[in-house]
Order: sequence, then C-alpha cells, then structure tokens
Amino acid sequence: VLSFVLSAALIGSVAIRRPDSATVARESSSNRIHQIWLDMGQGIRFIFQHAAVFFVVLAMAAGLFTIGCFGPLIAIHVRDTLHASARLFGFVSGMVGFGMLLGTQVVRRLVGKLGDDTLVLSGLGGIGLGALILGGLPYAAAALASTFTIGLAFAAIMVPAQTLLQRETPH
Repeated sequence: VLSFVLSAALIGSVAIRRPDSATVARESSSNRIHQIWLDMGQGIRFIFQHAAVFFVVLAMAAGLFTIGCFGPLIAIHVRDTLHASARLFGFVSGMVGFGMLLGTQVVRRLVGKLGDDTLVLSGLGGIGLGALILGGLPYAAAALASTFTIGLAFAAIMVPAQTLLQRETPH
C-alpha cells in the first residue's frame, strides 16, 4: 500500500506542460488522429530498422505473452493436475512475483559481466525451462520451483530490454 501511495505522490508531482488553447483550437480531431497514425508508422519503422530494438521488442512480447497466459492457466494446472488447494495456487502464483523481485537484483549484478543480449536470451531460455518443468513434473514443489524460475527469467528479459530501449530510442 505504501509503495502505491508513494508512486501516486511521485507521479502527481510531475509537471505537465499543456499547449496554449489557441493551438489546441486550431487542430481538428482528424488531424490529431492522422498524426497518431504517422507517429505509429514512424515508431514501427524505427523498430524494424534497428536489429537490437527489434530483438528486444520480440523478446519482451514473448515474455509478456508467457506471463499473460500463465495467470489463467496456472489455476487450472493447480486444480486439475496437482489436485491442490487454493492455498497452493496462491503460493505458486506468488512465486512468479518473488522470482521477478529477486531476479531484478540478480540482473543488476550481472549487467556488468554479461551483455544485454545475453541476458535477454538467457531469460527466454529460463522461461522455456520453467515452462518445461511446470508441464513435465506434476508435483507441488516442481510448480513452485518452475514459477519462481519463470519470474526470475522474466526479470532477465525486462530489465536489460528496458535499458536497451531507453538507450537506443531517440528523444
């Protein structure tokens, strides 16, 4: 709760500069929509023209897809495969977050030793390993270990990916 309140306070302190009303009045809604399409096209071209950015965007999409699928499917796995309670479901789901939390600290220490691309590839491999363990071993301990591995590996994708995107993207 405290972190959300602190986040809201920090976001609330950001100054937003708005254009004067005369400029806004001159722009019609169709011009703004057209400008959005132009900006999206420019962004997509930028992604496809920079190999490192394209690689990172694909890796982030794969990681986010896995995490997105994880939520609804893990409940079914715990119920139907492990024949376990809602309590175990809570622990298994929480292990992803715990893995991500610990993973960000591990990645911080590895950034100087390994390149961003190596970390991202390792993260993709770690998510695959976690999914393999989760699907291959129908035990509660394996589910806990695999979901922790998935969270840890996801951090290895997201942290260097965000860093690379911020470094490579022009202002």
